[in-house]
Amino acid sequence: MKNILISLIILFNLFGCNSIKKIEKEKFLFGTFIKITVFSENKTLAENSVKKAFDEITRVQDEYNPYKKGSKFYNLNHNSGKYIKVSNEEIMMLKDAIKMSELTNGKYDITIAPIMKLWNFKEEKAKALPNQKKLKEKLNLVDYKKIKIDNNFVKIGKNQEIDTGSFLKGYAIYRAREILKKNGIKSAFISAISSIEVIGEKPNNKKWKIGIQNPENKEKILKILEVSNVSIGVSGDYQTYKIINGKKYHHLIDATTGYPARENKMVVILAKNSYIADLYSTALFPLKKEKILKIVNFNKDLEAMIVDKNMNISYSSNFENYISKEKK
Repeated sequence: MKNILISLIILFNLFGCNSIKKIEKEKFLFGTFIKITVFSENKTLAENSVKKAFDEITRVQDEYNPYKKGSKFYNLNHNSGKYIKVSNEEIMMLKDAIKMSELTNGKYDITIAPIMKLWNFKEEKAKALPNQKKLKEKLNLVDYKKIKIDNNFVKIGKNQEIDTGSFLKGYAIYRAREILKKNGIKSAFISAISSIEVIGEKPNNKKWKIGIQNPENKEKILKILEVSNVSIGVSGDYQTYKIINGKKYHHLIDATTGYPARENKMVVILAKNSYIADLYSTALFPLKKEKILKIVNFNKDLEAMIVDKNMNISYSSNFENYISKEKK
């Protein structure tokens, strides 16, 4: 689970017309607070659109949370070793995750769940390192190549489990964005802390300003982005972690070792939707920055900012075009 990451710098003295209404709602979903802010001349339309958007986020959470009994991924995890029928939506997620595993040579792996359970990052009181024998045993279960897809039937390896933390929240707010757009909303943003969707521009026709936190000091802003019609995903080593014997162990695990990835402190991805941004920011995090930039620069729909373990900042080809020129 990702905790506080992106701070939004939104200046709301932006109304060019008093007829524009600001509708803002916040709900606790996916283990964090998700906020939807919509601007519209039609208050009723805006309120109904926000409700429908939250309904969609809730649907995705309830249908695909692998830890919710009866959900689609729960059923897949609890029927390991045999084929079960799954939805087209589930197939899409699995195929995209497998693609990312191939792209990262297995450093990202959707079957990482047994390792995540050993680390138990959700339990703050658990201050011991995972048992090494158990870690080695569970690491043998982590292998995306054991996932078999036959039309709408899927089988995962015996005792394997799927983890959706790398993409499901991003997918949910992407779906919410599509609901807002379908309902005629032209100016809005959705903040799910480490994932953001931006629709259009602010009502004064200016770009949104979004502050990216400094990974070594949460009270400071590292960069301010000026964006419109873009999606942002961020993964950082300061989001969810434990201090064990004086050393920080964060939740972004290298699936080839079973231990936290140490190459980078933060990876920021700009993409066409938050599902892709979320997936890429998590999957690429364990890689060396040179490899990340090679992957991102090959894809015209992606941009990246990387803060490596020494706090050196690198950018993809066009990322700097989104950085605000004003002082922080």
